[in-house]
Amino acid sequence: TMVPGEQPLKQLAVPLAMPGEAEAGISEFVAALRNDRESLDIRARRLLQVEPATCLLLVVDQFEELFTAQATAEEKARRKADARAFVDNLIS
Repeated sequence: TMVPGEQPLKQLAVPLAMPGEAEAGISEFVAALRNDRESLDIRARRLLQVEPATCLLLVVDQFEELFTAQATAEEKARRKADARAFVDNLIS
């Protein structure tokens, strides 16, 4: 379960970290989510290979935060792009 919050891609990446993955790896995953709509699917497949007896269910609580979070003028463009990348990864 995750809540998009102010940094939806990071909030998505953290619970999907590979076992033992350092902060740098999570940051790389966030960048991949931002740039490639297949990144979530690829990560989910990798996680299931590492833990084959595991099921993966992602619950996005308070999904509306992607569209309602308050932001300064400078943050709006970044948040819009991150929200788009977040949704693109979920639906691909």
